[in-house]
Amino acid sequence: MQKYRCEGAEAVRQGTSRNYERTELSRAFRRAIDSTISSVVSRYQQSPQDIRDRQDILRSIHNVVIKAYPTARVQLSGSSINGFGFHQSDLDICMTLSGSQSHFKTTIISNISRQLNYSPAFADVTTVTSAKVPIVRCRHVGYNLVCDISLNTVLGVHKSHLLRAYSELDPRVKPLVFMIKTLAKLCDIGDASKKSLSSYAYYMMVIYFLQQREPAVLQEIYPRGMSKAPNVLVDGFNVYFAEDSHLIAKSWMANNRESVVDLWIAILDFYSRFQFQSKVISIRRKAPLSSYEKRWTLKTISIEDPFDTDHCIGGGLSGTMFSYIHMVFVNAYRRFTVPPQLGRAPVNMDQSYFFDKKSLTDRLPVPYP
Repeated sequence: MQKYRCEGAEAVRQGTSRNYERTELSRAFRRAIDSTISSVVSRYQQSPQDIRDRQDILRSIHNVVIKAYPTARVQLSGSSINGFGFHQSDLDICMTLSGSQSHFKTTIISNISRQLNYSPAFADVTTVTSAKVPIVRCRHVGYNLVCDISLNTVLGVHKSHLLRAYSELDPRVKPLVFMIKTLAKLCDIGDASKKSLSSYAYYMMVIYFLQQREPAVLQEIYPRGMSKAPNVLVDGFNVYFAEDSHLIAKSWMANNRESVVDLWIAILDFYSRFQFQSKVISIRRKAPLSSYEKRWTLKTISIEDPFDTDHCIGGGLSGTMFSYIHMVFVNAYRRFTVPPQLGRAPVNMDQSYFFDKKSLTDRLPVPYP
């Protein structure tokens, strides 16, 4: 069995690693990091045309769905609308039906699958009816994008709107999320179906870090001064949050002036040293929340869902996978803070240098179950 060791950020700061020596960051090194961040954002972010394409796909799916269910409504969810999607991200689509027919999820999903198979616009149609949330998966032929259609997953739509609001509160949020998604994707630690962490978990981690920063970059989920949030119930959960950007602007002024480079290095350091076993990552409040208070003492990592507060995101993470993820954060902190030693061979400090998978993972395989 492979062993995953983590030196810890303190050891990284005090010691040296093979071929590297800890020095103060030069202007050239900081410029290289800044250029890498800009490159990641420009390479992966969805363009206005990407957004229009997704709306076109949504209309195509709507035209197929209403043939079987004329009163059905379809809407985008997930990365297509949360502000953090890559341009090749799958489309998550929520189909809603009112009345008693919505209780027959498996039958409805099968019927939608049959309609999609009749349409020349879609291919590779499959159904997953055994999952907790049954879906139809298909690929739009024209745009070559995969679509996952689920039934009445309205809570997910509200989560997407929450993330969208945070993505628009400060221009530094998106680059940080794109960097952490790139890190997770490269190191294969961003797929919940493989018992790792989901993209949603990493979104929570970035937002939480920015709330905890001193001075803070982001506020909590509710406007300041509100002792109790209004009740906006979806599936029994209160999904209210301060969505009005004008209201937020009046109640919150971020005094943090750190650069994206500084915040990126800080977030790697933050999670290299974070006490995951005793603290809960919760974006609902700035005050510390302990795993004991949540009764989550047996979790390797505790991330509270902001709406379904009894749900621990990533709660099923194994100890080995947690150690691997933690190792990646520590190695990434080193990679972005310890410039390479100058030798005979020139080193191009670009995206390929900073996101070198072998260095970030110590050449160890991902501990999939």
